[in-house]
Amino acid sequence: MARRSPTSPGSGRSRRRGNGRRTGVDPDRLTPLLVVVAIALVAAVVVYGLYLRGGGDGGEGDQLPDGTGTGEAAPTFSLTDIDGNPVSLGSLRGKVVVLDLFATWCGPCQSQMAELSEVRARYSASDVVILSIDVDTRETASQAREFKADYGATWAFAMDTDGVGDKYGATAIPTLAIVDRAGKLAYRNQGLEDADALIARIDPLLAA
Repeated sequence: MARRSPTSPGSGRSRRRGNGRRTGVDPDRLTPLLVVVAIALVAAVVVYGLYLRGGGDGGEGDQLPDGTGTGEAAPTFSLTDIDGNPVSLGSLRGKVVVLDLFATWCGPCQSQMAELSEVRARYSASDVVILSIDVDTRETASQAREFKADYGATWAFAMDTDGVGDKYGATAIPTLAIVDRAGKLAYRNQGLEDADALIARIDPLLAA
C-alpha cells in the first residue's frame, strides 16, 4: 500500500493545532504594533538627547566673556503673552529680565518652575521680571496656560511667535537667560538652573 504524503490532501495533517487556534502572530496585527513601538522609541531618544544637550542638571552654563552685566546686546523680541498683553524686551529696559525658554512636556522645564517661583518671591516685580516663553511651536496658548496654572506660576507666559528660541541659541531646554537693566545679555544657561544660582547672578545686576 502506498504511503500518503504528509502534505497531500487527506493526510490527516492540519496547519492548526488540535485546539483549532492559529499559532504565531497575525502579521496584520503585528505591523501597527511595531510602528507604535518605533515611534515611541524615536520620541524617547529625541527628548532624552535634548535633555542631555542641555547639560542635564544645568552646571556652569555659558558665562559671557565680558562678565556679568557687560555682555553683548540681548536679542530683541516682541510677543503677546497668553493673557493677550503685548510684551517686548525693549519695554522692560531698566529692569533685570529672566527669560525662561521651555516646553510643557519637558521634565527639567517642569522642575524649573519651582526654582523660578523662589526667584519671583525674592524680588519686587518692579526690579526683576520673569518671562517664560514656550519655544515649542506645536503647542498652544491653552497648553501653556494650563501649565502655568498647574505650577502656580505668577509671572508672564508667552508663546514663541518671534523666534526667541533661535535668537537666544536655545538648542536645549530649559534655557535661562538674564538680561541686565541696560538690555545687555549678562548670562545664559542651557539646562535646569537652581534658584540660588540665579539669585547669585541677579543680585550684582541690581546693585550695579
